Amino acid sequence: SGFTALHKGAMYGHANMVRLLLESGANPEVRNHDGRTPLHLAAGRGRVDILSALLDAGADIEAQDKAGERPLHITAIHGHIAAAQLLISKGARVDAQDGQDGQDGRESAK
Repeated sequence: SGFTALHKGAMYGHANMVRLLLESGANPEVRNHDGRTPLHLAAGRGRVDILSALLDAGADIEAQDKAGERPLHITAIHGHIAAAQLLISKGARVDAQDGQDGQDGRESAK
């Protein structure tokens, strides 16, 4: 499946584990079989604490998975407002389009 411990920590909301892994040198840019980084997975769960830790560790806020989705698109699709606000405040482009249907983050939220 290509999931590392960092992916699983981000996906299941284990913020302390994510921090420990990052402090121990885990790569915040590692990708799974779908091309998703831990940032994508934390975005899908709306985990502001984990998003912050990953961004502080250098995760690419504009990383695209194999479908062309960015973390901001994923927060918009799932309705995670606080997570979207964090990503926007950290510089996520609200006009960046995904690779599937050309929607930007604002359109994905509709």
